[in-house]
Amino acid sequence: MAGDNWLEHAFPETTRWVDSNLGPTVSADYHQYLYAVDYHLNQAEESFRRASSTLHEYSPLVSKEKRVVIPLHFHPGALVVGGDATVRQVASAIDTGLVLMNQILEAGIAKTKVRGWGIRKDPRQDLRSAIGRKYGAQADSLIKGVDAAFNPIGYQLLREYRDWVTHRGAPEVIVPDSLYGPLPIPPEVRIPEDERLVESALRGFIFMEIGEKTTVRCRPFVPPVQSIINADSTNETRSLIPAGLFSGVPAEVHVKGVRMSYGSLSESRESYIAKNPVSVSTGMDLVAGEELERCTAIDYTNALWAVKGFGIEVLTGHNGTGR
Repeated sequence: MAGDNWLEHAFPETTRWVDSNLGPTVSADYHQYLYAVDYHLNQAEESFRRASSTLHEYSPLVSKEKRVVIPLHFHPGALVVGGDATVRQVASAIDTGLVLMNQILEAGIAKTKVRGWGIRKDPRQDLRSAIGRKYGAQADSLIKGVDAAFNPIGYQLLREYRDWVTHRGAPEVIVPDSLYGPLPIPPEVRIPEDERLVESALRGFIFMEIGEKTTVRCRPFVPPVQSIINADSTNETRSLIPAGLFSGVPAEVHVKGVRMSYGSLSESRESYIAKNPVSVSTGMDLVAGEELERCTAIDYTNALWAVKGFGIEVLTGHNGTGR
């Protein structure tokens, strides 16, 4: 899949080493596995685009008096369909990367039996144990490096969500009836006189209405944050809103629900949560004996973006969040 999107190939350093040091047969097998990893990363990116587009792909129908608007062609179910696919594809890319590693290192596990990294229940199908048995102390640095990819909170969130949605449940999108009817346009939303600009002026308002009032119920998946900021600055000469957000002169600024986080999903769960203790969940429900989280569509989409970026970073060495 070379050259067909912006994603870097997975395992760039390993690929250069394989092409320089291994024979053509082994190199060809390696590149076939590499193609599979790249394929899943590409599909994760496309799936995320489909999921996130749910929050902004609609047609605003505005009343003649410009007092209400209806978001036509709003398809909320696409959010979790694309979300599920994003999680599955990122997890599949990482799992296929393990199969590739097993093959190149000749760790001795049949490719259909590679079940993961650091699986204590069945060390015979655990690639970490197999590499340790075969190479001993020679593999210490390699094992330490791969541990860093499979211990973080990012991988745990991916694995736990995929396990739940594959074997025990399915995410549910909950949309209040009000979002299907006319939405009253609040007075603070300024409607331009130019009809050509009306739609773009309303998109921010509709995005927040849909994104905050639509909720997703699923296995706990959204990472916590350091803080949630709500602040107002009105008619002051200069204002400092929390987290270093400055208003202009004169000022009328409203900050609502801004999520601030610290660290990355490449850290351990314990380390990340210690820095980010605030849950963004809107509630918990007991469903079929299992506690499921309710979160806004915006927070669910942000979680997809974060775990997708984590997977790309693990496999390519490049930040996959677009930052």
